Amino acid sequence: LIGAWLTQCNGLGPLLPMAEKLGSPAQILRLQGRINEIAALRGGEHHIITRHGIQRSYLLSRRDAFLQGATRLIEQLHGMDYQPMLSYGTLLGAVRNQSFIAHDDDLDLLMLCNAQDQAGVTREISEVAEQLRRAGYRVEILLPQSLNMHVRDEAAGVTLDLFPCWRSQPGLVSLHM
Repeated sequence: LIGAWLTQCNGLGPLLPMAEKLGSPAQILRLQGRINEIAALRGGEHHIITRHGIQRSYLLSRRDAFLQGATRLIEQLHGMDYQPMLSYGTLLGAVRNQSFIAHDDDLDLLMLCNAQDQAGVTREISEVAEQLRRAGYRVEILLPQSLNMHVRDEAAGVTLDLFPCWRSQPGLVSLHM
């Protein structure tokens, strides 16, 4: 039944209708395996089950584009005298898998700010966003609920998450997430 449903909807869909049927991680992995058997029979891509539903592995299917976009953004930030670094799931995947995590759906970078408090960081990221826009990026700042930015590299066709961090005290780095 699930196989037929997935075949009909081309392997994508929300998990909510099936949530009660997926009671354990082992059941989820079995379902993911079955989905991929069906996808392979149809000549399709590898699928994963994430909190967003059943989907193709977005990062892995667009690996080169994300790496190209991240490389350019890191170089741009270095040119602006910032120290960007991999963070969150992107860092975990790089260390643990030497790749992206299959079920992750974004690329995360931290940017060490010069400001030492949240008010200063808020002003600083607005300035950084403007510099990035002048360099050709499309930037969305998620103020006031968050200080992170979505930075769109049109040439690579990807959007990257850029999170500020700052030294709030000697030996202490603060993150806003």
